[in-house]
Parts: sequence; structure tokens; C-alpha cells
Amino acid sequence: PAVIDSSILVSGCSALFASQVAEQTLALLTGLVRSLPIFFRAQLKRDYTRRPTDILSDKRIGILGLGGNGRQIARVLRPIVASIAGTDLFLNECRTLVGQGLIDELYDPADLHALLPKVDVLIVTLPLTAANEGLLGDLELARMKPGSYLINVGRGSVVKTASLVKCIKNGHLAA
Repeated sequence: PAVIDSSILVSGCSALFASQVAEQTLALLTGLVRSLPIFFRAQLKRDYTRRPTDILSDKRIGILGLGGNGRQIARVLRPIVASIAGTDLFLNECRTLVGQGLIDELYDPADLHALLPKVDVLIVTLPLTAANEGLLGDLELARMKPGSYLINVGRGSVVKTASLVKCIKNGHLAA
């Protein structure tokens, strides 16, 4: 309150690192889909057994949060993946993204449970707010497709860690 009531100018720098976040997301996603961690561990053991991998081009992507980072992620993934759906608190601002062809479907945040079973990859770019803390827990992760991927490049506390670990260990989520 003291800063707000003072003459100090306060501003944000939304999307300042959007390109870096989008490239990191692409690197993580590609690494997971192509099973790079498994291949790297095998290589260290000099085990060159042929192993199955997944394919990125047929994936349906869901992006939670279409701010600067979410939009840049959509721009980077658009030419690579089958489709992109997104959700954002500011739906009216995001409707143009559908018209521009950047995303295929736009969901209201209240419809999160409808989006989850439709995507192969869920990318979280959400800020940590009271409404977002623990947003993705047991119920939400269970609604995701078996074998799907979750990448969180937003704030860690949006996803309940224990729920995520359980879904990976029991094989419901691929990574």
C-alpha cells in the first residue's frame, strides 16, 4: 500500500521472456515425446536398443493461460501440431486468436474439466494467484487422457506435486 500511495511508478513486463519460455516448452515437449531421457540414460550404459517413441505432429495441445507466454507457445507450436485449444481469464481479448488461426478452440476457465480429456499435451502458463493455486490436482489430472503429457512453464504451485507424481508413477500420464 505504501508504494501504491507513493509517487513510485510500478509496472509489469508481461511476455518479456515469451520467446525463451516458448523455446523451452518446445524443447521439453520434443524431448518427452521423443523419449530423450530414456535414450540418454541408455546411451550412458552403452545400450543402443531400439525403443518406441511418440509423435508430436498428431498431438492436440491445450494451453492454460493465453497471455504473452501462452500466445508465443501457440505461435511456435502452430505449424507442428494437429490442433491447439486454450483457456484464459480474458476470453474477449483471446477470441481474435481463433480468428487469426493461432488456436482452434477457446474455452472458458470454468470449462477446464471439458478441455482436459480432449488434449494430448497440457501446457500450463498460469500465474500463481489464489484462484490458480492447486488448480490441477487429483481430479483434474485424472481427467486428462491416459498417456498424455503435462508441461508447466507457469508457477509450480498451480499443479499439486503429489497428484502429478502419483499420475506419472501409476502410468496415467506419460510425463
